[in-house]
Amino acid sequence: MPADFVALNQTALYQIISSNFSDLNKAKTIEQIKKYILPKLKIFRGKNEKKTIYFLEESEYVETEWKDMVSMHYVNTSYELKNTVIRCHVFSKKQFDSKHYLGFFTLRPIDEIKVMVSFVYPNWNNICTSIIHAN
Repeated sequence: MPADFVALNQTALYQIISSNFSDLNKAKTIEQIKKYILPKLKIFRGKNEKKTIYFLEESEYVETEWKDMVSMHYVNTSYELKNTVIRCHVFSKKQFDSKHYLGFFTLRPIDEIKVMVSFVYPNWNNICTSIIHAN
């Protein structure tokens, strides 16, 4: 897992996505990230949409459900599709510790942005605590 925390925003998500696909239209991809991905990640910010949160990228995570879908659907095709996903661990601060860990989400390595988010796993203890302290 990389040691560099990155602010969770459309630019950072574009960097991750574009590293998996070579022929993306940047403006269109960023618009799709704003429309389809960021709304699914609102849980990590709570009510404060302007709050900066950070993530660490784990680029080769084996997600059983995705691996099963790939093997079942693409077993008889010539597509070359990875059976791993990108797991992003979310933190409230640039500190790698459990009290700032907000959970994680996974991105499928597919070129359709609207279905790229695979799972969102919030750490309810820390999310609820951060909401209480914000009020």
